[in-house]
Amino acid sequence: MARARFVTFTKGTSSVAPEAALKSTPEVSALWRAVEVGHLVREDVLPHSGTGLDLGCGDGRVTRLVRDELGARWTLTGLDPDELELELATSAGIYDVLLRADGGDVEAADESFDFVFSHIVFQHLPRKAYVEAYFRDAFRLLAPGGIFRVQVDGRSRQFFRRWVADSWSGVVFSARELSRRLERCGFRVVETRGSGTQYLRATAVKPG
Repeated sequence: MARARFVTFTKGTSSVAPEAALKSTPEVSALWRAVEVGHLVREDVLPHSGTGLDLGCGDGRVTRLVRDELGARWTLTGLDPDELELELATSAGIYDVLLRADGGDVEAADESFDFVFSHIVFQHLPRKAYVEAYFRDAFRLLAPGGIFRVQVDGRSRQFFRRWVADSWSGVVFSARELSRRLERCGFRVVETRGSGTQYLRATAVKPG
């Protein structure tokens, strides 16, 4: 496959996330990836074809595993704020376009995607307003009837996280709050799973 077209929309310096060190050995990386991919594959909520947006695509390895396990045929755009991760994603062989942009600043046409998904991304954001900005952009970018699959950290009983949230230990949501914020952005929430865990997931649809 040809290398993805790489488009930059924001400026800034690259940084290496703390999890990069944790994934540095093959054994740890394999275990980490199995946990990350498991929910998406088992629950099989993403369509197996169509045009999709991978919010917070990172290096693309997780999405490639999901695509291969599902046997999906996607036309994919990957988005990430980290230029280093996007450079790695060019070799994943699954993205047609790669975008560098922050939440709420995605320069793509309205209603241009059949599905949008994000996994192991929002649990690292330090402000709920940033997460909701991504929700609003996902709604704008989805075609009517499109699917939004999102994962956040659902350990909302960890009250100390309200004061120490940063780009590693980010914000936490209850299932109720996650649903409410998605609905506020216009989505119809189909289901939530994993309440009270690190892997709180929601599947939502853009009405139409």
